[in-house]
Amino acid sequence: MARESSNIAYPEKWVDEYGDCLYRYALMRVRHHQVAEDLVQETLFAAVRTCANFRGSSSERSWLYGILKNKICDYFRKLAQDPGTHPLKKSNHTIFVTDVLKAPEWNRHRWSTLPLRLIVGYGFMEHGHAKLVHGPERFAAILHVLAVPAPELMAWATILVELLGGLAVLLGAFIPLASVPMACVLLTAMFTAHLQSGFSAIKLQAVTAAGAQFGPPGYEVDLLYLACLAALVLSGSGPFSIGSFLAKRLNSSSCEGLSSRPDRLKNSGVRYAGHPNLYHHG
Repeated sequence: MARESSNIAYPEKWVDEYGDCLYRYALMRVRHHQVAEDLVQETLFAAVRTCANFRGSSSERSWLYGILKNKICDYFRKLAQDPGTHPLKKSNHTIFVTDVLKAPEWNRHRWSTLPLRLIVGYGFMEHGHAKLVHGPERFAAILHVLAVPAPELMAWATILVELLGGLAVLLGAFIPLASVPMACVLLTAMFTAHLQSGFSAIKLQAVTAAGAQFGPPGYEVDLLYLACLAALVLSGSGPFSIGSFLAKRLNSSSCEGLSSRPDRLKNSGVRYAGHPNLYHHG
């Protein structure tokens, strides 16, 4: 059942109750104070205009967040229509489309790290699991033949690095830290076992009734893993990662420090006619 017009008094409390959280939500996505304020005010105006149609199937907070999300999408869609040439000027600052699209929520290039995390994380964990299944002592014997010092200790260290480091990359957690021992394992494997076999990792020698016969692998795969790790360290963990989640929490805390009062909205313009607690720019 539609909300009666007599309940229009509810909007008078929206700035005090929801202005702060709506502003922080917008600021985290557009990364500009004035733009975030404008989007929140547009959200409140749109909510006032459609207040009579609110059926109460969700909370007022969720309803307002839904309107704000649409306003943010419209804002970026409008900017993207003329990328790089249509600056948006707010409060003596200029934002270009290419700058705005660098925000984590909207930059499509950030998704490129997801397949890298999946293949590197799974690859390392698979190698560590295989060494563990076949027995660490067998891998230690191989290291002994290769003249690696303390082969038993290094065998267990390699297995743990591959399992835990691969898991960290897969989850997108502490990738710069995890990449250091992972790179050491790759470099050790490259210089002790693969370098003398040349670059190519796939050396087809013959095809027999038993199947394809391959020669010893070169250091190609080691370099590919190192390149992937470098790309992840430089680009960040990307979406669906613990690192991204922690970054959002830190950004949220920063936004609270930048503006934790809805008074920013109140001090930015004049009263909205008919609803003294809603404001807009003159």
